[in-house]
Amino acid sequence: MREPISLRWGSHVSALDLDLSSIELDRWAELEEVASVGDPLLDHISHRHIYRDRSLYRLEGAIFEPVSGDVLFRGQPIAEGRSQPVGRKFILGNRNKVRKWNATPVTGLRSLTYYHWMLEELPAAIWARAIEPSVSVAVSKRCGEYAKESLGVLGFPCVFTSRPVSSDDLLLADRGSDFGWPHPYNTSLLKHFLEPVTGASKPNTAVFVSRAGTQRAPKCAAEVEEIAGNLGYRVIRLHEVPWREQLSAFAGARRVVAQHGAGLANLVMCREGTEVIEIMDPNYASPLYEVLSDQLHLAYRRVVAQLDDIKTWRHVLRI
Repeated sequence: MREPISLRWGSHVSALDLDLSSIELDRWAELEEVASVGDPLLDHISHRHIYRDRSLYRLEGAIFEPVSGDVLFRGQPIAEGRSQPVGRKFILGNRNKVRKWNATPVTGLRSLTYYHWMLEELPAAIWARAIEPSVSVAVSKRCGEYAKESLGVLGFPCVFTSRPVSSDDLLLADRGSDFGWPHPYNTSLLKHFLEPVTGASKPNTAVFVSRAGTQRAPKCAAEVEEIAGNLGYRVIRLHEVPWREQLSAFAGARRVVAQHGAGLANLVMCREGTEVIEIMDPNYASPLYEVLSDQLHLAYRRVVAQLDDIKTWRHVLRI
């Protein structure tokens, strides 16, 4: 079991001797229950995790580095600003051209894959705005379109930058040591604030999430789409669909069938009891969406099989 406060890059706020340069604005208590999930491949192994307490800080004189996504104080990365364990590559951008931010309070978000954006970074911004409504968001110019679209839909004032941003009023939402473990507080924040923006969704649909047209698509992707369509599924390619429409599709689903991938972070919008069937390649099996489904009270099922075998898909789509 991973210890809750170790294994992260940088120094913790408590060790930086910030004095009056740091104010704790809000705190989430440590969850008493230890999260536990079985291994997707090995029945005799289980994984456990502790969700420790988290704080929202106001920092004076801190710098947000958009290349790495880190918050730095006196050149030292602050551990609370990232969920990844030590050992992940740290990229430091050009600190010689720091952009001074003198307007409203600002919080920095890391530009990551969609899963980490949706379940770690976006909740951090929502938490900061819940405490400080005038907060702006700083994020790398190289962020994905989903980041720009989601921040726009939620109405965040944004600064897209390739230069570090310095601020005397920088809000740092602790990401916890929860890399790969969706935090229940993040899940509840997302559901509460995103449900009003999903718009009307077609109720009680069976949704098939297709990877056709992507690098990780199975060789039989086009044939699988045809089979799913003939069986009455709504076939959706998330990489071709606007973010708001993605959320709406999951919100209206009674069943979701999908290959393991970042797009399943949208399960956070599903209604309680929605059936979820996740197909995994035996060479890359992860329990994270089982953890998320358990938090959301979804009817989760996992199928581990060869993704290029059309028989796998015929079977799964007819379950």
